[in-house]
Amino acid sequence: MATGSTNHKNGKGEVHLIEVGTGRQIAHFDHGSILREVAFSPDGRLLASVSNDGLQAGSVLLVEMSTGRELARIAHDAYVEALTFSPDGQKLVTGSSGGGARLFETRTWQQLLHVDRNSKINSVDWSPDGQFVAIGGDDGMARLIEAKSGRELFHVAQKRPVRAVRFNRDGKLLAAGDGSFADRAGEAILIEVATGRILARFPQDQVNSIAFSPDGAAMLTLSDNSAQLHSVFDTPQNLVNAAKNRAARCLTQGQRMEYFLPAAPPIWCIELRLWPYHGDEWQIWLPMRKAWLASDRRGQEPPLPKAE
Repeated sequence: MATGSTNHKNGKGEVHLIEVGTGRQIAHFDHGSILREVAFSPDGRLLASVSNDGLQAGSVLLVEMSTGRELARIAHDAYVEALTFSPDGQKLVTGSSGGGARLFETRTWQQLLHVDRNSKINSVDWSPDGQFVAIGGDDGMARLIEAKSGRELFHVAQKRPVRAVRFNRDGKLLAAGDGSFADRAGEAILIEVATGRILARFPQDQVNSIAFSPDGAAMLTLSDNSAQLHSVFDTPQNLVNAAKNRAARCLTQGQRMEYFLPAAPPIWCIELRLWPYHGDEWQIWLPMRKAWLASDRRGQEPPLPKAE
């Protein structure tokens, strides 16, 4: 476990490595003045910490976990607001208050890419396959960047600064959360990565952080005052299944006629034995209905059972 803090006695940032089983401190590092974040690489090989060092400058400290040896200190000409490792641990991306996202190789610490934007970057995230980087900034943009070339594939404009971006587990969805200190309002959105299309909006007060559940079925959004859990449907069929399970009941045949709907109920009402289509007579009728539909509606439609 790693913790980061600022020592108010000497004004230095400090990183502490803690043994989880015993609580014993294994190692300690000084880093800058205001320590903002610490992160492990996915393979556990590296530890990175971010410090803002005054005069609009920042740095990233890299430590080798197996030896506790300091590998590099990467200086930035602006405050470092966010960082994250690639899924394979071979690359690191940072976002700064100067509007730049910088990508480094984690063995030589050579800078591979610099994506320059005119507004502070608040959040960065890698896609699970390592091909894309998402960035969110004060300009209200959630951007998708191709990691190899730095080319921007799309951006989605929001009304407020984007404070959090996060890919779901298969990389098909990108969540972005925005918010304003002025009115404390915000929202989270779900974006389809393949098209850049907004699929859903979730109003909330200022969204500061987003996380997906391990199975990808839920998304948690956090603000200063609330946490909200949202269902995520990665396929249309999963959405349909959830709607079926939550339906209070199916419409009667009379109600269907009242709303100018066909008298025949949806097949799922019968498959789930939902009232008023729960009787055995509907189970007998169902195969005939399916066969008629499969025949492209040739012949006479099977007569409906008498509804209760």
